[in-house]
Order: sequence, then structure tokens, then C-alpha cells
Amino acid sequence: MGAYAHYAMLILSAVALTVILKLFFIEAFQIPTTSMEETILAGDFILVNKLSYQLETPNTIPFLGVQIPRWHICDWSEPKQNDVVCFIYPGERNELTPSEETFYLKRVIATPGDTVQIASAVVSVNGKILPIPPQAQFGERKLNSEEADPRIFPEGLPWNEDNYGPLVIPRKGMTIPMNEVAFARYAQIINREAGKQAIKYRDGWYSLSGKIISSYTFRRDYYFVMGDNRNNSYDSRFWGLVPRENIIGGAMLVYFSADLDRGNLLKSIRWNRVLTTIH
Repeated sequence: MGAYAHYAMLILSAVALTVILKLFFIEAFQIPTTSMEETILAGDFILVNKLSYQLETPNTIPFLGVQIPRWHICDWSEPKQNDVVCFIYPGERNELTPSEETFYLKRVIATPGDTVQIASAVVSVNGKILPIPPQAQFGERKLNSEEADPRIFPEGLPWNEDNYGPLVIPRKGMTIPMNEVAFARYAQIINREAGKQAIKYRDGWYSLSGKIISSYTFRRDYYFVMGDNRNNSYDSRFWGLVPRENIIGGAMLVYFSADLDRGNLLKSIRWNRVLTTIH
């Protein structure tokens, strides 16, 4: 084998290895927002471990962005409370499906079957106060419990970002009686599961795709997520719950970081954040 052929094989092997890593093992992202400060900063470049919870094929062709069917192979663990996860954004509050595929990074607050509640900006899960992440950043501002925020999910409930719930996070197979309270909390989730405006209320009856129902059984597991910068985070409080299948992996490592507002690349590098793990 000649020298050129040898180098060509090395290059092809490196490219093949990079593609395989991107397909099944690791995904790299640049963080554009401050919603996870100070745990993760705008300008951090992070690695996400795609094998944290499952093995599945990718839904896009690497480097081309062309979408292809995703095949789920197996699960070996589930996202846990306080995990920092990367997921496909499920869409705006009133969307059944997102207009485009976008990746978000947030902290898991509540898992399937949990009850989450926020009172005066204090987060509780199953009646226990959730400890504040050690690097979380948010101010002392607290909205009054009577200040309903029209941006909050689900639409129409008298909640705001500092006073929210209680809300039971659905788990796959969980059955709820269909009544006024359940309809207000879960109608949009049910419609997302159906992929259409399926559930309706009329003349004292609830119907699903035209069939009268007295209860509903959820088809998916869901997660409630928030940013560590809670006063500046667009999260489950505003757009809803994350289906299990949308979670692609756990945030693993900050491999590079730069304050891009500084202009000069060398001066902008945050050397103390390079190769630091994410907790």
C-alpha cells in the first residue's frame, strides 16, 4: 500500500469513526441561552451522552440534517430527578407538533407519576421541597399566587411561574377519570397523543375522536423540566411536558466555553470551564 493510500485509509477511518460516534454515542451542542445558568452558560460547548438511557438509531443523516425514521432498540435506564437532559422540544403550548426540530437542555424536576407544585417560587415534588441545584441562578422575585399568567401551560389555569400546580405528571398506562379538572389540565396532552384536536366537551359530556368517554389512559411517560435559571427559563411551566421518547440523552461534559460577547477569541475562552463535567 502506497503512502497516499495509507493516509486516505486513515482519513476515511477517522471520518467513519466520527459518524458512528455521532450516530449512536455522542452529540455536540453549543448553548445559546442563559436558561441553565450557572450550571451551563451561554457559550458553553457540551457533549450529550446518547447512551445514557437507551439505544436507538438517529432520526437525521449526520452533517446533512436530512430526517429519516428513528428506530428504538432498547432502554436500560430512565431519566431521574435532577438529571440534566437533552430532548427534542415538544412544541409551543398550543402546538400539537413542533414546527421544526429543536433541541433543548433542561433539568428533570418530576418524573412519571410524580406530583409537582410550585408555591412562592419553592418547588415541591410529592410534597417534599426539591433542593435547589448548587449552581442555580435566580432572583428573589416572587409573583403573587393570584397573578395568573396567560402564557402558562396548560392554557386557562390561574397559575404563574412562581405558583404552579399541583399537577400529576402522567405515566404510560395511568388512567384518570375525565372531569372538568382533568380536562383543564390534560386536554392538550391528550390531543398531542392523538395528533389532532381529539378531546372535546359538549353538553356535559366528554368525547375523544367522537366517542363519549368517562376516563382516559395515557399512552406515554412524561417529564416536567425546568432551567436552573428559573426566572429566565422557558420550560415545562410554559409549553408543557416532555414525552419520554423525546429525550435523547444526558448532558455529560463542557468540552469548550467562550464568552462570545468579548469579541477576541483568546480573551473570551473560559479556561476554568473547559473539560468540566455537568451535574
